[in-house]
Amino acid sequence: VIERLESFNEYRQTISKFIDDEILLQSGFSEEISSLVPKVSFQILNGELVPGKELVILCGGFGTAPEGWIEMALLYKNRADVNVMVVDWSELNGKYGSGQAPFNYLTAQNNTLQVARALDGWLQQRGISKDSVTWVGHSLGAHIGGAVGGFKDIIALDPAGPGYDEPLLGQHITDIGQRLDKSDATSVFVISSDPV
Repeated sequence: VIERLESFNEYRQTISKFIDDEILLQSGFSEEISSLVPKVSFQILNGELVPGKELVILCGGFGTAPEGWIEMALLYKNRADVNVMVVDWSELNGKYGSGQAPFNYLTAQNNTLQVARALDGWLQQRGISKDSVTWVGHSLGAHIGGAVGGFKDIIALDPAGPGYDEPLLGQHITDIGQRLDKSDATSVFVISSDPV
């Protein structure tokens, strides 16, 4: 059970004891992906992947930080005997309060393909078969999973619409290799909430 904590620092200290290792992208990639090394990380619950267990990958969307996803990873792990990993691309998605120049949605959207390439390379480097992976992505994170493709399951939580379902400032991604599509996994579940 996760208790609500009084401060972000208290939250961070509590969460950090559950994450023993942060795996960063390493060499062996093209220059384009290597340039993302400090900007994309994969946080594995309990610090390592246990062979023979399914891998569940969680990924947020525009302006999100990994802390909430780490909390979700802990909840997921309490209900299933699986490996759980959180993709931290907060330096590329315009995380609020990151101290960077303000990101706009289009910048974050353009970065989704870089994150997808980095993740695909990470999986290949470790010999992880994507057809045994469940992807859970919110907003732009859903489209990152679609761009990687080949998963066992994709659970798309409120997949981003602007720039995908309808044009946004002249940008409209229709290539199914760059977005979420029903062909990206054996099963694709789209969950859309109603803001009303």
